[in-house]
Amino acid sequence: MLAVAAAIFSWAGAATPRAAWTAEAWLPHRDDAGRLVTTMTLEVLNEGPVPVTITGIALDVPGLRLLPLDAKNNEWASVEVAGYERDVIYRTVHVGDCAKVPREPRPVRFTYRTPLWSGESEAVPGAWHISTPGEEDRVPLAWQRGLAAQACNEAVSDEWS
Repeated sequence: MLAVAAAIFSWAGAATPRAAWTAEAWLPHRDDAGRLVTTMTLEVLNEGPVPVTITGIALDVPGLRLLPLDAKNNEWASVEVAGYERDVIYRTVHVGDCAKVPREPRPVRFTYRTPLWSGESEAVPGAWHISTPGEEDRVPLAWQRGLAAQACNEAVSDEWS
């Protein structure tokens, strides 16, 4: 009977994680090793009724690298998101080469588990937008370019000198 219920939930999509991602960066700084780092926040919205546990996150973005998890920075190995709820995942990103960060949106890969199974998926966080003084139009910018640009711009500001 349990197998039949699981098959029905699976067929109906109720047990398949559906996540909407946004990515933001804040607090760019030089760490103890002298690397330019920023804290990336990934907001995860579980759009289904079944709880989803995010068990891993990976980036394949030239110029950016996720650093190992750090509990003092509120970074955890897994985050459970209840059905129809949202949560935020914090990760420290090393911005190694601002010029190498691609202009085309790149996905965030994640591994997950639900009460019925585990798997992997990927999602492209929403675009950032920039505007120039005097212009009303906002121009979309790939999330990873926005993250790197913010960190790199602050790194060369007078406050860092």
